[in-house]
Amino acid sequence: MCLYVFYFCVILTLNSCVTTTNSNLESNPPAISNAGSYLKGRVAYNNHDLKNAVLSFRSALKKNPNDNLLQRRSFIAELESGNLKQAIELAELASKQQKSSLFMKLVIGLQKAKQTKWDQALENFGEMEASQINEVLKPLLHGWSYLAKKDFVNARQSFLGLQKKRGFELLSLLHTALAFQNHDSTATLDKLLDQAIKQAQQPPARLLLATANYYHKTGRINKANYFLKKIKSDEYNLELLRTTLKDPSGPGLSEVDVDLPADGIAEALFDLATALRDDYKNHASLIFVRLAIYMRPNFTSAQILLGELLEERSKYRQAIQEFGKISEKSIFYQMAQFRLSRTLRQFNKPYAAIRIIEGLQRLQPMHPENFIRLGDIHRSQKNWDEAIAAYNTAINLASENKKTDWILYYSRGVAFEQSKKWDLAEADFIKALELSPDQPFVMNYLGYAWTEQGINLTKAEKLIRKAANLRPKDGYITDSLGWILYQTARFAEAVPILERAVRLRPNDAIINDHLGDAYWKVERHLEAVYQWRRAITMNPDAELKEKIEKKLSFGLK
Repeated sequence: MCLYVFYFCVILTLNSCVTTTNSNLESNPPAISNAGSYLKGRVAYNNHDLKNAVLSFRSALKKNPNDNLLQRRSFIAELESGNLKQAIELAELASKQQKSSLFMKLVIGLQKAKQTKWDQALENFGEMEASQINEVLKPLLHGWSYLAKKDFVNARQSFLGLQKKRGFELLSLLHTALAFQNHDSTATLDKLLDQAIKQAQQPPARLLLATANYYHKTGRINKANYFLKKIKSDEYNLELLRTTLKDPSGPGLSEVDVDLPADGIAEALFDLATALRDDYKNHASLIFVRLAIYMRPNFTSAQILLGELLEERSKYRQAIQEFGKISEKSIFYQMAQFRLSRTLRQFNKPYAAIRIIEGLQRLQPMHPENFIRLGDIHRSQKNWDEAIAAYNTAINLASENKKTDWILYYSRGVAFEQSKKWDLAEADFIKALELSPDQPFVMNYLGYAWTEQGINLTKAEKLIRKAANLRPKDGYITDSLGWILYQTARFAEAVPILERAVRLRPNDAIINDHLGDAYWKVERHLEAVYQWRRAITMNPDAELKEKIEKKLSFGLK
C-alpha cells in the first residue's frame, strides 16, 4: 500500500519498541505449577498462533492472576489478536499494581479518548514509556487530544513541534492541516497541504487523496481532480474517484475524512503501523493497526493493512476475511480485491484468485492492471499461453509505455521464454531494459538465457556483472555470474563465485549442480559428486534429474 509515511520508514530506529516487546518478558518466569500453560503460550505466540497463545495465557492467569510476567505476555497476545476489551482489563490491572509495561499506558489512554475523557487520555499519553517511536507518536496523540478540548494553541504546538524531528515534516504538516480543517482559513490550510506535498518528490497516493478530498470539500473540484491525476498507483479505480468528485455536494472521498479527534488518532496509529510493517516479525505494526481500527472501526485502509500483515504471517483465512470486508462502493475496493486475489493464490487457490480478477474485469473491462494481475496468476501456475494472452491485452490497453511497465514486458518475456518462443522473449527483455535500464532481474534473466544458449556471451557477462553489483547478495544472480565464467572455460574463477551462490541459496538444485560441474572441471571430483548428490535430494525437475544421474554415473567429459 502506497502511503504518505513511506519516505521516513527507513530512518526510524525502532528496536527500542519491538525488542522490548520480547526482551522485557524473559525474566522471572512463572511458578513451576503454572509453567505448562505459560510455555505453551510462548511457543504458540512465537509461531504466530495467537488464538492458542491467548487461550494458554488466559489459562495460566486463572491460576496466578497477579503474576506480572503473565499479565504482560497475555496483554501483548490479546492486543495483537484484536481483543481490546481483554487487553484494556489487563492494562488497568497492571496499572493499579503500578506494574505497567510497553503499550499499556497507550491502550488506557486510547480507551479514555474513546470515552471522550480527554484529560485522562492526556495523562496516560504523557506517561507512555520513553522510546524513539513514542517521540513521534506522543506529539500526535497530544495534538488531537488538545484539539478535542478546544485548546487550539497547545494542539498546534504539538503537531508543528514534530517538524523539529528530521524526516517527519510531512507528517507534522498533514496532521496540522487535518486537525484545523474546520478552524483555520482556507489560505492557511492550502499552504500547509502545499508544503506537505513538496516534502516528497513523488507524493504518495494517500496524501494526494487527502488533499483532493480537502479541495472537494471546499468546492474546488478542478483542483481536486488535479491532485487525483497525480496518483501513480494502478491499484486505485481512478475512474471511480473522478466520478465521486463530480458533485460538489456529494460524499466525495469521505473514506479519507478525518472529522473527529478519534479519527485523527486512528490516522496517527495507522501511519506508525505502516512505517513499522517491515520490522522484525511485524509485532508492533500489528498492534498499531489493531489500535487504529479500535479507534475507528470502519477504517478501510487499516483493514487492508491488517489483511496484509495477516497474509505475511500465512494467516490466509483471516486475511481473506479482512479483505472481504471492503465494500464494492469503497474507493479502496479494487486495492482490497487485488490483495484478496494475491492471498488466495498464496493459499493455493489459484482459480478462486482468477475469479476475483475476472470480477474486477467486469467492472473495469478496459483497465490494464486487471489483465496484468490475471497474467501473473497464470504465470505462477505455469499456464504460459493464458499468461501471454493476458499480458498482450494489458499492453494493448495501455495508452503509452511508462517506466514502470518494465515488469509487464519482463513478465511476458518469461512466459514467452518458458513457451520456447525465444525471439519474442528476447524482444520483451530488451524492451524492459529500454524502459528501466538498471533492473537487475531483467539483466540477469536475459544474460543467463544468452549464456545457456551460448550466444552474445560478452553482452551477457556485462549484464550479469552489472546485476551482481546492484544485488551482491542475490544467490541467483551470483550463480549466473559463476555460470558464465564456467561457460567461457574460466573454471577456476567460477568455483569461488558458485560456492558463494550456494551459501546464499543452499537449497537450490540448479545452483548446487552448477557448483558440482565447476568442481569436476578443476579436478575436485569427490566434491563434485557430493554437490550432485545434494542437488538430487532437492527435487529437481525430471530433465535436470536425468542429467545429474548421468554425471553421477559417468562424470563430465
